[in-house]
Amino acid sequence: GDKPVEVDPPTSLVWGEFEGRVAVDGAEVPWDIGEMRRLKIRLDNLGFCRWLSAERGDGGVVVRIEFRDREDDPLPGGAWAALLPDLDPGRWEEIEAQIERPPGAARLIVEPHVMGRTGFRAFGGPYWNGEV
Repeated sequence: GDKPVEVDPPTSLVWGEFEGRVAVDGAEVPWDIGEMRRLKIRLDNLGFCRWLSAERGDGGVVVRIEFRDREDDPLPGGAWAALLPDLDPGRWEEIEAQIERPPGAARLIVEPHVMGRTGFRAFGGPYWNGEV
């Protein structure tokens, strides 16, 4: 008939391309060693698939927040933050996480991960990093 067909987009459970953007507010320098910060992380889904909520388990999206040293080795003080609602293509969501700056030279990496799989970078997807 004349009624358009509506099909749900594929999801992060089965899809392998994650186009988007990650923005971080609260990681500005100077950031003193031992200082706690509340980061606001904005995730923009600019791709074709729906990013599932972390509450769904496998295929859900969580955000890894980690510090690395100059040799790219992990430093203490990392955290995980969960995407709570499903994130449809063309939509964005903001999540918050509290984290403490470790000693020494450090770089902060904020990367979405698909539960049961791996980080978005492995799929050519978005992440954020900056010297702190």
